[in-house]
Amino acid sequence: MFEKLKKIEPSIFAAFLLFNLSSLFVSHYFTTMDGGSHLNNAHILKTLFTSSQSIYTDVFSINSEAVPNWSGHFILAFLLLFFKSSIAEKLLVALLLIFIPFCFRKIITLIAPDNIILAYAFFPFSHYVLLYFGFFNFTIGI
Repeated sequence: MFEKLKKIEPSIFAAFLLFNLSSLFVSHYFTTMDGGSHLNNAHILKTLFTSSQSIYTDVFSINSEAVPNWSGHFILAFLLLFFKSSIAEKLLVALLLIFIPFCFRKIITLIAPDNIILAYAFFPFSHYVLLYFGFFNFTIGI
């Protein structure tokens, strides 16, 4: 019985991941307190990289220092090349809601593979308040 459960466990985990993403699909926008400013900064970055003649080139320039918010802004700027802003933000949050539980599961399988059920205990904690505040870069750091 335990061997049969081991075989279907990845499918069960994938179903939990899909259920975890269901909150992204109930509305047109993923509303956060700070997400709009991240999208605005990502749009400016995208414009600075893709257009030499824009309104932003007169005012802004790329900072060569490593700044904590770069990761989320660069990911969003890349996604904005292909998607509109509401979808780009949802894709970033979807990546976070997939990779954080997946990485937690990987840690469990490395430390205690017989206790893989503990990986499911993390799902309620993947939707935490800082994600809804728009702290994407903090969440990427996790």
